[in-house]
Amino acid sequence: MRISLIAALCAGLATPSLAADSWTLFRDPKGTFTVEFPGTPATNHSSQPASDGTSVEETGYSLNTGTSTLMVLDSDFSRYKVDPIAAVENAATAAKNTAAQTQMEAVTHLDGQNGRALVVVDKNGNRMTDRIFFVGGHLYQVVALAPASLPQADSDRFVNSFHFAAH
Repeated sequence: MRISLIAALCAGLATPSLAADSWTLFRDPKGTFTVEFPGTPATNHSSQPASDGTSVEETGYSLNTGTSTLMVLDSDFSRYKVDPIAAVENAATAAKNTAAQTQMEAVTHLDGQNGRALVVVDKNGNRMTDRIFFVGGHLYQVVALAPASLPQADSDRFVNSFHFAAH
């Protein structure tokens, strides 16, 4: 589910550069998180099959800049009994399984939440910078995809701008 979306977005990468100062703060409609995008992201709603035959609702916010694809994926597991640690580890394993090389993998902490941080390079030479968290019954994946030959500054800016809203 998640990997096919990421692979499809990788296929559309080109090489023009981002505008330096066009980044703006985006708040999801539910007020759960904020993140900076260099433009207005598109919103995509879908459902993915769960192991019990029901479906998991997924909302994606994404922007293709020409040099990279930036996205936040929000999968709603709130109707299911899910082990948060296992959910994060499964998502991290799925990301690593697409990689030809894992450049970085670490436990990360953000706004009081534990998660995983990854940087992997796929067989086509695209770098995926990924942050994964399970909060309030939702699996959040913050992903920046760009050719590995490009500097990582915009990818880092995007994933590091992600924050959970205080409630």
